[in-house]
Amino acid sequence: MKRNYSVSIVFPAYNEEEIIEKTVEITFKAVKKMGLKKFEIIVVDDGSRDKTPKILSELVKKHKELLKVITHKKNLCYAKALKTGFKAAKYPLVFYTDADLQFDISELPLLLDKAKDFNIVVGYRAKRHDAPHRLLVSWAYNRFVNMLFSLNLKDIDCAFKLFSKKTLNEIEIESTGFIVDLEILAKAKKKGFLIGEVPVSHFKRPLGSSKATSKLVFETISDIAWLKNKLRKKNKKQSTENQK
Repeated sequence: MKRNYSVSIVFPAYNEEEIIEKTVEITFKAVKKMGLKKFEIIVVDDGSRDKTPKILSELVKKHKELLKVITHKKNLCYAKALKTGFKAAKYPLVFYTDADLQFDISELPLLLDKAKDFNIVVGYRAKRHDAPHRLLVSWAYNRFVNMLFSLNLKDIDCAFKLFSKKTLNEIEIESTGFIVDLEILAKAKKKGFLIGEVPVSHFKRPLGSSKATSKLVFETISDIAWLKNKLRKKNKKQSTENQK
């Protein structure tokens, strides 16, 4: 099926030597079957200290202009890796997912088919393959932030999202932690952008290890408070300006 879309595909990556080559090759194979008008793959190497940079340099030689690798000299953070990738994207639609193959890139058309109706299309894990404690934490997190930010989304942190480039240009990413998805969606909602949802597959991570730690739970709580305060101040400022 032909889809007359031009898409930039962004992968943030940090110490993914065990899987990055497989991820890139699977992505090329899947995307070429989608009948896209144009596409590019952008990998943001967030200061990897393993063989990820070397592997990516070889892949660039193979795929040339279709694969763009951007390297942070040191590990900055997941949010900044995404911000770098989004800024570098040259096409009207920007998709991102993680480099760990927990999602099926061939399901990207599920999101593309809703691109005309929504500014942002987010996947939600129809059947999540994670440890029970992570499922519980995720359920509590989604429930809490949905109420706090007046969202109504099933899976805020699902790393399978499609944006219009114009929408991303209107949203300033300021967070430096793992609340970047929440920040983008909360700011998008405040600006009146339309957000759609699509169920997607989820798999156990085949290789490598998760970058999440228990420390992130406490950092995330602090970051949520920061974001709420940030949006409250912005609303107050806008209200004051409107009254003048």
